[in-house]
Amino acid sequence: MLDALAKTVYRSWDSFPKRKENRLDMLAIKNIKYRTRISRVVLIKCIGFFMIFSLLISLLSGCSHKKIQYPEETAMSQGNMIMSFIEKKDCAGLVDMFSTYAKDSYDLEKEVSDLINFIDGTVVSYGDVARTSMSGHYDHGRYRNIYYFRIQDIKTDSSKQYELFYTFYLSDNQNDSYNGLIAVQVRDRDKYSSENGYSPDGVKSAGDLDFDI
Repeated sequence: MLDALAKTVYRSWDSFPKRKENRLDMLAIKNIKYRTRISRVVLIKCIGFFMIFSLLISLLSGCSHKKIQYPEETAMSQGNMIMSFIEKKDCAGLVDMFSTYAKDSYDLEKEVSDLINFIDGTVVSYGDVARTSMSGHYDHGRYRNIYYFRIQDIKTDSSKQYELFYTFYLSDNQNDSYNGLIAVQVRDRDKYSSENGYSPDGVKSAGDLDFDI
């Protein structure tokens, strides 16, 4: 009897650590599964964040790229602004486009007023802005450019036709006093002949037509 009881106790005692080890193994497995689940969630969130961040960077880069305007494009865009002021007969607006150098060197209020009044009637249409030439300088990592543009087929409501030339200076030095419009000239097509060109009374100018760097 005692022998049987001893065997039973022994078997019970012998099995106890095994059940404890089983419980520990199950707990470890649960912990591994839990950590795996958490890791998977964190990984998914990180991937999602990275994708959103990359998309934002791409969109912002695209927007900034669209805003980039090269020097010649900037200078060319001034042609439509000049024509807008001429159409509205806005002398002050056109004068304000000129560089500090031109404003300090010429009586632009009078010259611009004479130029606008030189055009007979109100402008109703005009052609595209076209570059005729340019002079560029690149010194010590900085650029200084002069652009020369022409606008043809300027027509008014009085059936007159003109063409306009303008000189625009642009550098990457914001404190450069030459930055801006340097000169504008309007020519009356009726005053032009293939033999003699334009007659003196067929041209009106404002600013420095001989400007160079």
